[in-house]
Amino acid sequence: SEVDYLLPITKFGVDYDVNLWVESIGNTSFTVAYEIVKDGVVYAKMKTVQVMIDLGSRKSRPINENEREFLNKYLAN
Repeated sequence: SEVDYLLPITKFGVDYDVNLWVESIGNTSFTVAYEIVKDGVVYAKMKTVQVMIDLGSRKSRPINENEREFLNKYLAN
């Protein structure tokens, strides 16, 4: 995961929006990007890489077609 803190969040008890989207899809993993936003101001940007695993072997596995179809709905163009 990666986080870029752009501005401090100094108001507590206030709601912030978290926008997220799929940034890229590989063979066995995909990257999700996030932004923390309040009133059009971006406070932080983040990315995480999710790796698909086989629960039995605990090793990475390819993204199947159903998963890829779902992820593509949120893929940023």
